[in-house]
Amino acid sequence: MGESAAAMIRQSLKDPPSLEAKRRLMALAEKLRFSDRARVPWLRCVELLERIGTSPARATLELFRNIADPETSADATRSLERLAVMTK
Repeated sequence: MGESAAAMIRQSLKDPPSLEAKRRLMALAEKLRFSDRARVPWLRCVELLERIGTSPARATLELFRNIADPETSADATRSLERLAVMTK
C-alpha cells in the first residue's frame, strides 16, 4: 500500500492515540521507511536494464517479471511494456 498507508499512519499520529496505538503506528511507519529505502536500488537496476534495452537486458527483466514479489514483478512488467512501445 506504500505511500497511501504512510499517509494514513501520519494522519493517525496527528490525533493523539493511546500510547500502545502510537507505539504500533511508529513501528509500522519505520517498516515503511525501510521498505522505501530498500526499493531504490531495485528501481535503479530496472531503469538501467531498460535503458540498456539489449536482448540480454530484456531477458533479465523477463526473469524479474516472474519473481513472486508483486511489486518487483510489476516494476519489471512496466519496464518491458515501455520497451515494447519504444521498439514499435
